[in-house]
Amino acid sequence: MKNTHYIFAIIAAMVLVSCESIDVKQEQKGAFSISENKKVVFAQGNLQYIISEDKWRFADNQFDYIGLDNIEQPIKREGYGNTWISSTGNLRDTIDLFGWGTGSTPTLTSDSYKDYTTFVDWGKNKIGNDAGGVWRTLSSEEMVYLLKARKDALLLCGLAQVCGVNGLILLPDNWVCPKNLTFYPGFFGFAGEEYFAQQQSYNTTQWLKMEKSGAVFLPAAGDREYETCISSVQELGGYWTSSCFENEYYGKLEDVAEILVFSSNVIGYNPSVFDRAFGFSVRLVKDL
Repeated sequence: MKNTHYIFAIIAAMVLVSCESIDVKQEQKGAFSISENKKVVFAQGNLQYIISEDKWRFADNQFDYIGLDNIEQPIKREGYGNTWISSTGNLRDTIDLFGWGTGSTPTLTSDSYKDYTTFVDWGKNKIGNDAGGVWRTLSSEEMVYLLKARKDALLLCGLAQVCGVNGLILLPDNWVCPKNLTFYPGFFGFAGEEYFAQQQSYNTTQWLKMEKSGAVFLPAAGDREYETCISSVQELGGYWTSSCFENEYYGKLEDVAEILVFSSNVIGYNPSVFDRAFGFSVRLVKDL
């Protein structure tokens, strides 16, 4: 009988240890400098919103994106290249392309910049298991520092294809390349969807090693033009910053905001300016 109790005690202890070791985290491993004295970690994937449940979540994988499935029954828009419109004029139930600052109004698809005058950070919301305020959006200044000013910055980002998905890799501070893998920073400068893979390509096994080393991947998820028109999926990646556009010549412009943008032949080391009513991807960060 004593032996039986002993065995049960061991099993109970094993179950306890196993349960305690489960660590449900929504962030990646690597730390990224965004100023001289501030670092962040990135979320595990792009931000998504489930309309019917009024819930926010992160994509399961860094390379996940919704693309054309942001809209119902997409049909090709003839004469406009890689552009599709919804035959019903409606969004799908789960979306991942948002107008600027729509943390309180994720389904807003107005074509008027006047509906996007105030930035509400998406991180104010409960996302998955995390309470509101845990996550936030990088500012333009922080994005520029990450891409251009931190130590070895230009060696720590590059275009790639990951598990068949085109996008941009960002590497953490003091990154060490995993054994038997290579990484080529920057871009080749050739236009075309196929050139992401020619820069470098990682299969699932290889990407798991890169991810464990702290690598972040931003998929080229395209954009939503105003209401329900999806364009440039797997050709263009755009990620909102929290910053509106302002300079000494034009002052503050209320119709545009700044994003990180990249394609097969360019990485926008300086954020680009886009209409606030456009829908772009969101990848949030957490301060360390």
